[in-house]
Amino acid sequence: FHDIIPGSSIREVYQDTNKAHDRLLAACDALEAEFAAALPAEAGSVTLFNSLSEEFVGAVKLPASFAGRGAEVGGTAVATQVEDGAVVAQVRIPAQGFITVRPAGAPGASAANGATLENELVRYVFAADGTLTSAFDKTTGTELLKGPGNRVTLYHDRPLFWDAWDIDKFYKEERIADVAFTVEKLGAGAVRSRLRLSGKVGASTIEQIVTLEAGSRRLDFRTSVDWREKNRMLRVAFPAGLHAERASCEIQYGFLQRATHTNTSWDMAKFEVPAHRWVDISEADRGLALLNDCKYGYSIHQNVLDLALLRSPTNPDPVADQGAHSFTYSLLAHAGDLAAGGVVREAGRLNQPPVAFAGRGAPSTAIPVSIAGGQGVELAVVKRAEKAEQVVIRLVETRGMRSSATVRLAKPGRLVACDLLEWTDGAATVAAAEHRVELAPFEIRTYKLG
Repeated sequence: FHDIIPGSSIREVYQDTNKAHDRLLAACDALEAEFAAALPAEAGSVTLFNSLSEEFVGAVKLPASFAGRGAEVGGTAVATQVEDGAVVAQVRIPAQGFITVRPAGAPGASAANGATLENELVRYVFAADGTLTSAFDKTTGTELLKGPGNRVTLYHDRPLFWDAWDIDKFYKEERIADVAFTVEKLGAGAVRSRLRLSGKVGASTIEQIVTLEAGSRRLDFRTSVDWREKNRMLRVAFPAGLHAERASCEIQYGFLQRATHTNTSWDMAKFEVPAHRWVDISEADRGLALLNDCKYGYSIHQNVLDLALLRSPTNPDPVADQGAHSFTYSLLAHAGDLAAGGVVREAGRLNQPPVAFAGRGAPSTAIPVSIAGGQGVELAVVKRAEKAEQVVIRLVETRGMRSSATVRLAKPGRLVACDLLEWTDGAATVAAAEHRVELAPFEIRTYKLG
């Protein structure tokens, strides 16, 4: 029922749905374990699978078998460092591909770092209270903030009607306090550099592990909150040092552009807007995006990227969302516009990290279907057909521009076009192992594998 999704059901509903989610997740774990059992055993190693339609580049935590060891992939050493007793490695995994990481040598060393996290691309500077005072793009030589970012603020949240359903515009006039964090330096190594921010606001406590990886522009705020508020809302804001009339807001299979101003009554009413994994404000040659892994409410007026983190309504559930929460949001300072800046790619990497199979090697056979050479083209769905023993795939163009990709099949076969309901078939390709497809902006194309 729709009230389950926004949090506007009574408590008993969530007690039921939590049990249903547990059953579904257990079923997924069983399928994953069944697949892992079919992989070749390889003690001490770990095989990583990238489900994304683009290459994954990033840090992964390695299993306990790597304690005190470095790592290699295909005979080549990869960067490693030790964090909280665990080894972390920087890896590259091809789109819809596997790699096997094996112990080798010693892990890389870590050194003390200051309140600045930087690499060859960007520099992020934090103040003593945990606010972000600078997001500097080294490649363009530009500052992308016009004021302190990572400003985490607690507001009164008492809508006039419909407590759990509504957010009223006047909440901005009822600010309670900004979170004043303490900053702890966690060190820097060849893989990434980190800070810990710890704070308290109201009756709640907040801890953030802030991370910048080598070769990455994405600054991650992995956040844990013990939430103990009533009729209050927690938000984070980053004022962009950019001038853009519109912001791009992700929806399923694309994005919408919404006004950053309040020139009309319609624009004024959009003080809170929905988006999926990211919102981006860009000029032609630079931009700033706010990414997240589970939040959906944004404010974008006056070129401020503002994300709703937590609420605490008391009707219809008097204890809604009380307790422990874990989530991640990320700031991405990028060169070029939305497409050139890799915003969609980085959102995918944040939301779909590699799947790890400890003690197993890579499979000897290819997966049934994959895509290659398709920046902007996502293999969004691989499913069983509704009416026949066939596999159905769905390709989506995600950047709003004409794109092409190669569909690779493990066994030569045809791509049979069909509608979204899979009831009406269209043209079919000649049987082959590879099929080149071209998609228009935001086009969704569904095929049956024949």
